[in-house]
Amino acid sequence: MLSLLAALALLPSVQLGWKAGTPEPILDGNPRWVDLYWKSWENLHAAVIENEGLGPLPSGIVAPGKVVSFDGSMAIALWGRWAWRASYARQTLEFALLLVDNGGRAGKETNGALSTSEAVGIPMSSLAAWRLYTISGEQDVAKRTLPALIRRHAYIATQYSAPVVSEDGKKKAPRIVIPPDFSPLPAPEDFEGQASADAVALELQDAVFLRNLAKAAGERDAERVFGKLSESGAATLAGLWDPKSRAFAGRGTDGEPSERRSLLPLFGILGGELSASVSADALAALGDPRLFYRRTLYPLVPRSDGEFSASSGAKPLYTYLTIRALLDAGQTKQAARAAESVLRVYEAAAGKENALFADYGPDTRAPAPNATPGSLAAGLITVSALIEAVIGMDVDAPNNTVTWNLRRTDRHGLHNLLFGANAVDLEAAARKDDEPPTLTVTCREPFTLVLTWDGKTIKKRFDAGNHEWRPDFRP
Repeated sequence: MLSLLAALALLPSVQLGWKAGTPEPILDGNPRWVDLYWKSWENLHAAVIENEGLGPLPSGIVAPGKVVSFDGSMAIALWGRWAWRASYARQTLEFALLLVDNGGRAGKETNGALSTSEAVGIPMSSLAAWRLYTISGEQDVAKRTLPALIRRHAYIATQYSAPVVSEDGKKKAPRIVIPPDFSPLPAPEDFEGQASADAVALELQDAVFLRNLAKAAGERDAERVFGKLSESGAATLAGLWDPKSRAFAGRGTDGEPSERRSLLPLFGILGGELSASVSADALAALGDPRLFYRRTLYPLVPRSDGEFSASSGAKPLYTYLTIRALLDAGQTKQAARAAESVLRVYEAAAGKENALFADYGPDTRAPAPNATPGSLAAGLITVSALIEAVIGMDVDAPNNTVTWNLRRTDRHGLHNLLFGANAVDLEAAARKDDEPPTLTVTCREPFTLVLTWDGKTIKKRFDAGNHEWRPDFRP
């Protein structure tokens, strides 16, 4: 491992002819968002280093400053997947998973030597691997990543479930620490032995995507194990719902909620394991201006938190995962509106250089004071949220299917959408508000389109070639 990591510093930075492998968004109503989209890809490819025959290294990886960050690589994979043939998202994720040791620990980052500090960000490696699999359709992605992901989950579960022992010898529920943004508040004395909603939610979403990956890899025993963990985690999290505060929270021995409020429990909605009713109740907090509904959506801690900052804390990762939770809960309209709101903030702050940042002020609608331009994390919004929520598309390469929740009325869509072995152009013509859409479809291989418009869904299989389609949504 040491020789492999040391070789990283020898690799030259390159910029490739990457546009041929990158989808082209069409948004007549918001061309500046398209500019920000392409700027994110430029930022990513400026950080690509390509292997020129150096040992067992992958063909190329994304390593800003020739440093591989474990958590940063997972975030890059979550949006780089949309150009999975050209972005090195898969190679970057798989290389970062090499940092997971036999005990499931992952080094925070490396620039040629093993990291001595532990990666403690939001667990999202299974989510990133699953999303890469659904666009590539390559079973090998699931098979190759599964062992490291299982070790990582076991380690996280141990850390999240191990009680904290105070100086007086009392055992208290663990507190999730995601520095530098989310530090634990002192645990109440009566919190002994109780579950943490943060821990349960983060373990739950990880188990859900591990179950999916295990099924894709044909690992039936692992699928059963993580299936049971998903079911039990969802039941536990639902049991931590407090109707009075309208939040998930661990409880003290007196039965009262005793946990700091944040977005973290909402990430348990990712993957859709929670019931629709529980998810809807929990996500309602996103519309409360006293909590997470700020000028820049969504800060990790709410306005009511004592450590809330008006000028920092609304980060692309938190925003994207929250938007993804809305999508997985079926709240596509709310997700689209949230993504559009954040893109307007990014657009206003971008200036002539299309500068993108990793942190924005919830109340200032401006970059955080210490934020520097060139953020790769911003691609979670300018690429993933743009495609998945604003344009409303997603892909299921193993089933050769594209889903499109169509709500915009301008000319919009995606050209050169690559998934599996297919390449598809999907474009909706401009229309009036109440007018059904007219689509132009071009595809290299046959595929199925699942189109939702005005609350109605229709499926159509397209043969290879060029098509114009005006769907008939009548019963």
